[in-house]
Amino acid sequence: MTTPQYGPGGWQPPQDGAPQPGYDPNYGQPPVQYDQPYSAPGYDPNYGQQQPGYDQYAQPGYDQPQTGYEQQPQPGYDPNYGYAPQMSAPPMSGPPVTGGPAYSAYGPPMTPPAAKSSKTGWIIGGIVIGAVVLLMCGIGAYVVVNKSDAGGTGGLTGSGGKYKAVANLCDKVSTTDAQSVLGTPDGAPTFRTSDYSSIGYTTLSCQLMFKSGTNSSSLGIEVKVTKDTSKAKSSYDSSKKYDDGQTESGRVQSAVTDLGEQAYQVVTKKDYSSFKSVTYEVNVQDSNLVIEMRMHGTFNTYDEAQLTQKLKDLTKATMASLKA
Repeated sequence: MTTPQYGPGGWQPPQDGAPQPGYDPNYGQPPVQYDQPYSAPGYDPNYGQQQPGYDQYAQPGYDQPQTGYEQQPQPGYDPNYGYAPQMSAPPMSGPPVTGGPAYSAYGPPMTPPAAKSSKTGWIIGGIVIGAVVLLMCGIGAYVVVNKSDAGGTGGLTGSGGKYKAVANLCDKVSTTDAQSVLGTPDGAPTFRTSDYSSIGYTTLSCQLMFKSGTNSSSLGIEVKVTKDTSKAKSSYDSSKKYDDGQTESGRVQSAVTDLGEQAYQVVTKKDYSSFKSVTYEVNVQDSNLVIEMRMHGTFNTYDEAQLTQKLKDLTKATMASLKA
């Protein structure tokens, strides 16, 4: 039986099923699950949730690195809080100034200490000047020793020998007689002089070209003037030993008895359908001189005996022009 209720309006009959003041009908029961989210006005059930297919940290199709990304400062956050302010140098609007006092970024200009007087600079300077003077004296002595010869070409005279070196070997080579078998000169001759007197010799060379119709030839003369005969003989022996070991086809080597103290010649011939190729070499040693003449030519026809004789005569004339 329900107890009758009394209120401000007097007695009220009880109502079946109506909640009583302070009474929770769901007390002790599990919470009711709703199928639909709460949809009060202004409420977004998806707020704060990630949308399907949307990456809030990366754009579609682009992989962002997960590490090493720079953190952005939060509003109101000062990364330099608690540290002394950094000072930066003002921009320079002109070229740097040199020669003035040094300046510090945190204080007044600093003047470098005055250099102390020292005698070291004077000592070093004296040594350098002395070395220069000695060098100039040496150069002057070399010029005097290597003064031009009577012909005005300059050169060295070997001690104990009868031949001397000259500045330009081509000036001592006369090809007038040899042109009858070689043809006329084709271009200017070229020469080279190398002074190795500090180790006992000087080398000279002259290169010439000739042409006559379809015939053409080149002529090279190499000379070594030594300070004594023994060096000349040693150089000649080395060349002969090398040539003695050559076995080229069409090559004939033989001794020459009418040139210098010792000499030999090499003739190499090759015949082709339209021309003939011939190389003539003669190597001579006399006193303190070694001379090698080498001619290579292509001819339609030629007289071998006449050709070799003209070249030997040219060698002999060149040797005579180098006598001291």
